[in-house]
Amino acid sequence: MQTPRAPRRDTPRELGFSAMLGGLRYVRKNQSLKGIFLGDLDAMIFGMPRALFPAMGLSRFHGGAGAVGLLYAAPGWEHFSEPC
Repeated sequence: MQTPRAPRRDTPRELGFSAMLGGLRYVRKNQSLKGIFLGDLDAMIFGMPRALFPAMGLSRFHGGAGAVGLLYAAPGWEHFSEPC
């Protein structure tokens, strides 16, 4: 089973900053795509992106594996600090 070939373009593709602005204009017009982007942005801001913890442990806190371990453990600490 083969996928169909994409049609050839007669005009060259847009590159650079203007292409980025064109993409942002497209997202602004497309409601479902805008919702997906806003949902992802919300998850990255409020969901604590754990993929950045190793870099933060080394550069921001000037620690090693111990600092990274504390960053991973910090979100669970709130369960121990709440009054019963």
